[in-house]
Amino acid sequence: MYFILSKKQILNRGAFLHGLFLFVFTINALAQRPSDFFKTTENNYGALENGATLLSVFTFTNPGAKNLYILSAKGSRAVTLEFSRRAVAPGATDSVVVRYTPSAKGPFKESVEVILSALDKPVKLEISGNIKNYNQDFLTSCFRFGSSNTPGVFRFEHTGTVIDAVTGKPIVGATIQLVDIGGIRGDLKTNRSGTYSKEVTPGLYEFVVTAPNYIGVYHEQYINPQKPDVVFKLEPLKPEEIAVLTTPVQEPIAEIPEPGRTEPNPPVKPEKPAKPTTPPTPPALVKPVAKEGELSYDEYRPNNVVFLIDVSGSMKDSLKLPLLKQSMINLLGTLRPIDRLAIVTYADGTNIVLSSTPVTDKARIQGIIDGLTAAGKTEGGKGMKKAYRVAESNFIPDGNNQIILATDGAFSSLGEEEGELNRLIDAGVRDGISLSILGFGNKKYALETMQKFAKQGNGSYHTILTKEDSQGVLVDEIKSRSRK
Repeated sequence: MYFILSKKQILNRGAFLHGLFLFVFTINALAQRPSDFFKTTENNYGALENGATLLSVFTFTNPGAKNLYILSAKGSRAVTLEFSRRAVAPGATDSVVVRYTPSAKGPFKESVEVILSALDKPVKLEISGNIKNYNQDFLTSCFRFGSSNTPGVFRFEHTGTVIDAVTGKPIVGATIQLVDIGGIRGDLKTNRSGTYSKEVTPGLYEFVVTAPNYIGVYHEQYINPQKPDVVFKLEPLKPEEIAVLTTPVQEPIAEIPEPGRTEPNPPVKPEKPAKPTTPPTPPALVKPVAKEGELSYDEYRPNNVVFLIDVSGSMKDSLKLPLLKQSMINLLGTLRPIDRLAIVTYADGTNIVLSSTPVTDKARIQGIIDGLTAAGKTEGGKGMKKAYRVAESNFIPDGNNQIILATDGAFSSLGEEEGELNRLIDAGVRDGISLSILGFGNKKYALETMQKFAKQGNGSYHTILTKEDSQGVLVDEIKSRSRK
């Protein structure tokens, strides 16, 4: 059977199919981009004195709801690629390792094309630099076998310096924790010059830097042989803050016998009796006085609070982010200069919108809280990791060290990451960091997941469904956790 179509019908159907193709193509193009997967796609080594095997690690995360696969990866003969063909679960992270060995001096640029199952076009990864000198002897000597399981990984000496942000003087005995995609590498200490050094591989690192009587810092930076050094500036605590954070030990005062009092074994009197001396009066301790509405210094320990806030699009609701902001402002009025506050937000990515800082300029902090807006997806796993790093870097001994997570639902993707978060929460409890959660919503799965996390984190879970639920919830939470 044959069907005869008119010219008009053919044109109409052709236009429809063309429009449908453009619509589908546009949806696919807007759905996901390489930047949704790879944090960075370029690594410029700059000018290198000598040629050696260079290693670049490009990490990527699966932002979707389905398993992600690397279908293929290819580059020139000068590069060697390492990647896994196993499934990358939603929310999980993996990497593509690009190893390049220069063969001559001069500028170089190498590109690698990676095809992901979720993208129609390949992702282009690029390394570049300029080799000033080249000799085979140097290349051979620098090509070494480290402690890792992968032979031939290029390693270099990383040096960091920790200084006082006010005086510029080195800080001795500061603790530095290095974290990369392979996990925690251990704690390091600064020497008399305020420096430390460690042999590392190129990559993106997280630094948690702490020192007694200083405000700790959390810092992220990509380091390589051309950018191997980092300088950390720590803000010193104020004298009144140190006075409250430390418990002074008073020396016992010798008792003076009262006149006419008989001792059971009176001492032998010297030929010339010494004049009785009055023991020095110990200096009075000057403690700060809480202002009206603030927590009492006598009743409540210092607080190190890190807010981890879900600012995804669903938190725009008038009973969610606006209520949280008002509750945070109410809490801000009760905090003292010895209390520290930090704010980490997460949606498509994670951001530290307020570094951990003593609550001295309440107007500035309130402005930051008022400026919080909601948009994007819910990638809470990454935010959780960052919040714990911030809490660790500002840990207060014998204080209330606490993360407060505010969200309206479970993280958009956990998968294999859930086990990592469980270990992170357990480690926080061992280190004295609790996790409490404010749940804005009534999703059953979200409630079960968040309640489990709060219980595991030795914290509390509060459901916020109405304005009445939010009033005073944070003030009561901090009071219950910091009471002496």
